Amino acid sequence: MEENRTKSPMQDGGAGPSRWLPLAAVALCLAVAVGYCVAKRGFFVDEVWSYGYANSHYAPFLSDVAGGDLAGATLTRRDLLDYVSVGEGERMDVGSVLHNQEGDLHPPLFGLALNAASSLAPGAWSKWAGLGLNLACHAVALVALWALLRELGCSRAACACGVALWGLSRAGLSDVLYIRMYEMLTALTVLLALELAALMREGASGGARRLLPAAVGATVFLGLMTQYYFAIYAFLACLAAGTHLLRRRRLGEAGALAACALAGVGLLLLAWPAALAHLGAGGAGATPGTSGQGALAALLYVPAWPQSLLQSGRYALKDMVVAILAWALSAWARIRLGHGEGGREGEAGGASSVVVASVAPGLLTLVLVSLVAPFLSARYLYSSCPMVAAGAALSLDAWLRRQPGGRGRLAALAALAMVAALFAFDVAMPPAYLGEEDARQRELIAPYAADPCVYLVNRGDEGVGWANLSITADVPQLLEFEDVHVEKDPASAGIAAYLASKGTPDEVVLYVDMYNAPSNRTGEENAREVAGKLGYSRCTYVKGYMGANEGYISSETYLLER
Repeated sequence: MEENRTKSPMQDGGAGPSRWLPLAAVALCLAVAVGYCVAKRGFFVDEVWSYGYANSHYAPFLSDVAGGDLAGATLTRRDLLDYVSVGEGERMDVGSVLHNQEGDLHPPLFGLALNAASSLAPGAWSKWAGLGLNLACHAVALVALWALLRELGCSRAACACGVALWGLSRAGLSDVLYIRMYEMLTALTVLLALELAALMREGASGGARRLLPAAVGATVFLGLMTQYYFAIYAFLACLAAGTHLLRRRRLGEAGALAACALAGVGLLLLAWPAALAHLGAGGAGATPGTSGQGALAALLYVPAWPQSLLQSGRYALKDMVVAILAWALSAWARIRLGHGEGGREGEAGGASSVVVASVAPGLLTLVLVSLVAPFLSARYLYSSCPMVAAGAALSLDAWLRRQPGGRGRLAALAALAMVAALFAFDVAMPPAYLGEEDARQRELIAPYAADPCVYLVNRGDEGVGWANLSITADVPQLLEFEDVHVEKDPASAGIAAYLASKGTPDEVVLYVDMYNAPSNRTGEENAREVAGKLGYSRCTYVKGYMGANEGYISSETYLLER
């Protein structure tokens, strides 16, 4: 049975300039994203780990580069570069990526893709391997969002607005800049929404329509191989689509959808058996909050819900503010001022079951991810934010349809106002992950790059990953030095031996790991202890770095002088 597909007034035919509006919106969003990618100057610690997991040869952590223990190791610039780049004879090393990703507690698809991109330039560490991959996924997400809105009956003008509301938002641009699996997750989320909408509305015909359940199964598999939180959205979206099909007695299609979605889950377990350990207790390297059991415990801990929901609401309001305002204002206008023609039940902008089944799962995913995340960060919400833009575009389209005249002018004014507001908010609140602080840190350390470098890692290990956290965040800075000697004990004789090999220099750069340090004076105390034992009379604080987390200092740097 063909679903109701009434066109909105702005969804006129083919030849006018409006036909190019969505394409222009996609091009504008990609151009802005490329501009921000060019401006990106540094890395967040998880981005360094992305390259390490993908490119380091069977060595997921820096301690593995040193044989399993950093204490007493001297890491050369080549050692550090080998950790984040593909070796000349190690291109497309699938086995190494799969081995490393088990310690990341994430599925391997993004790591495999990043390794393939990095293999194009072995021996080099470039932001463009990750950003190029993200830009490709971003283009897929933008085009899929455009197609989804068209599938739901939006006018071309409203489609263009929806694309811009996501692609030019702080969330959309931050998603591109963050070299992790989240942009890939976003693309697969929007793609699944498109496939399910086409299935519900019978948007395809013939053989293509029969292939839609299989396409859903493939997307479910790829999404689960990208990030486990995809399971939340996939379950809700497939449940909503299946319920829609059952209510319309399309039993064969509902059965095919369920079978193919479950097949996607089965393929995950066959291709990535480590998922069973990750989704259970988490396996080696897990903390209580990063496993499947931890997520379930967080979901069931009701007292934490208000704080989690409040924090996620703040993130959404900050990163999708224009889309939320556009949705709210257009809905208000429809209620208070929408007395014109149109607005029949079943129109694309109305509350049809297809629209609800397409948009609501993404919004509910925002809530559930907020409740299960081990610690709430905006990046966990990025993949569902296009559904916020879609809801705003559908509401705007419904409002435009109610206007008795001058719709083209209204659409143009609305689009211009939104783009202007998006650019204004991008200037006022630039995207995250531009790496400005990392770049500033490297500039501060550059005058001392010729000095010997010693790194004191934390003595209180909480697992291999946490023990490597601060020094991994500092890898971009440490690459400025010829080598870096690592110790856990400030009284270790290894420090004196290392400096003796450098000719007993007059200056030494000392990094002190501050992650989980007993007090905020630990760095200075350790630095003065090293200086006193080695005969350095001056100990000068150079800088502190929040590279591992924006909430605390992960390392401090001191200059020891005779």
